[in-house]
Amino acid sequence: MSETRLTKQLDALVFPFRETFGVVFFVSLGSYIDWRILWRDPLWFLIAIPLLLALKSVAGGVALRISGLTWRTSLGAASLLVPMSELSFVLLSEAARSQILTGTEYEKMLMVALASMIVSPELFRIGLRVLRSDSSKRPTSMGFDVPSVDVNKAIVVGLGPIGSMVASQLELRGMDVGLIDQSPVNLQPFAQQGFRTVCGDARDPEILLRAGGQEAHLAMICVPDDTVAGTITRNLRQINPNCTIAVRCRYQSSRKTLMKAGAQIVISEEAVTSEVLRNFIMTSVFNLSGESPLASSSPPNTPARPDSLSTGSTPEGKKPEA
Repeated sequence: MSETRLTKQLDALVFPFRETFGVVFFVSLGSYIDWRILWRDPLWFLIAIPLLLALKSVAGGVALRISGLTWRTSLGAASLLVPMSELSFVLLSEAARSQILTGTEYEKMLMVALASMIVSPELFRIGLRVLRSDSSKRPTSMGFDVPSVDVNKAIVVGLGPIGSMVASQLELRGMDVGLIDQSPVNLQPFAQQGFRTVCGDARDPEILLRAGGQEAHLAMICVPDDTVAGTITRNLRQINPNCTIAVRCRYQSSRKTLMKAGAQIVISEEAVTSEVLRNFIMTSVFNLSGESPLASSSPPNTPARPDSLSTGSTPEGKKPEA
């Protein structure tokens, strides 16, 4: 889960119990194992531990690859699943109780499982690094060429229907989001949820500073006025030159002005609506009418009428048929 405010609150409540039971688990497990086995057969452990990690990585990578992910993403995600879980200790205990494993074999497998849990933090770091590098190479939607940055803090300007959706999505992805709007009514639901809210005109640099604009990695400007959006973009760029700024604008003609003001991403309502309508016409309208978008307006196997007939005139010396 993303590290949202709610998960952080839950983590703060669960943390004492988790740490207590974690200590009890590892202490009891360590006191149960005869560590002298490690010195008696070190070669076995040197082979078994890397073999276990490799087999689990390959098996998980193949399973994820079958689901449609790329090999890089599959192996990166599989590295997060390599450590043996608590269920493995239950299975090993049942195998020892059923005499499938001897006492020595049981202790050896416990040590291998414990070793996989010890190296799990490093495996997590490797897996996350692979996943992030793979996501940075993917083409962005709608053709936007956006640099890959580690976004932790963001601000959203304008909390209409679009801005409210953007703020919620950023929050769900674990970002620290600051909100700016001129209407206290729009801010009130978010303030109740613990968002950092600032009521005022975002064209004022002081308002941007109060919302955390100088520290933001990402700014989403969702105001409905293109001129206002340009002023906000220009002021924010002066405050924070390194911030990635995305702007929603109403008219395609405003795109160049907003780009000059400092926006890296400009999403035009006219362009997006045109694309949606074009896709609708190509995929739905002709299906509803039973026609192909490439079909001629004339009936099949029927020659097109001469221009003279289609415009209502008749050839010289002939009368139109009744």
